[in-house]
Amino acid sequence: MIHRINAMLAALEQCEFIPDEDVAWVAVSSSDIKLIPGEIFRCPVRFVDCVKYHGAIDVANSKRISNPGCFASGMQSLLRPIKSVLTHYPIVAAGISGYTAGGKSAISKQKSHPQPHKMTNITRVHTHANEVRFRSGIPNELIFMPAVGSFAEGQVISIPLARHQLTIPIEYAYQHFVDYYHNNPLVVVLDEAPKSICPDELIDKDRIRICVAEFENHVVLHAWYSNLNFGAAGSVARIIDKIAEERATNGLRIAR
Repeated sequence: MIHRINAMLAALEQCEFIPDEDVAWVAVSSSDIKLIPGEIFRCPVRFVDCVKYHGAIDVANSKRISNPGCFASGMQSLLRPIKSVLTHYPIVAAGISGYTAGGKSAISKQKSHPQPHKMTNITRVHTHANEVRFRSGIPNELIFMPAVGSFAEGQVISIPLARHQLTIPIEYAYQHFVDYYHNNPLVVVLDEAPKSICPDELIDKDRIRICVAEFENHVVLHAWYSNLNFGAAGSVARIIDKIAEERATNGLRIAR
């Protein structure tokens, strides 16, 4: 039996007290549960991550799997490739998302009482900040400033880095992304940064675009994608596909 625990209703105790023998697997979206040490965690941004970090079979055989939300997917896509060359200084990330990222309640409110662009989480630390630090393995303090637009779907994450925040010359940052995402079907690293980025450019597309905008004394990393396709629900769908793919051939002798 597959237990789906809704992100708004999931509690840590619910996940901990589901007996292993009673489940095929548990997939959760709650940010609290994503911080359980030892839990298999797979970032959907890079499909081969499940092989690189845990192995495809490990993911398929795992009982408890957590997955990132949309903002966390974007931040990790920008921080993982360069985490080995970051200095100790705090990192600031800014993001804007379509209102569908807030779920059914946010969609209903926006449709009944349309609102323009707004900043959110003004007085509290966003849950994704701790999640990204924990799962990306970066020791840096992460300051995240989210915003919600009046458009339905799409998301952009931007992370500026000054020269003193990197242990390498800023002009080398781009190559780290090219190498990390080499032959990755889900991620495109642009050769040059565009003059502008539209958050809804990749609506209903299974692809993330990344660019590195270089300046004299700093770089700005940008990632944009569909918040629905790379959000919590989209990640669960990818995990289901991966588990089904691996388990479908268990014990079979397949001709090559």
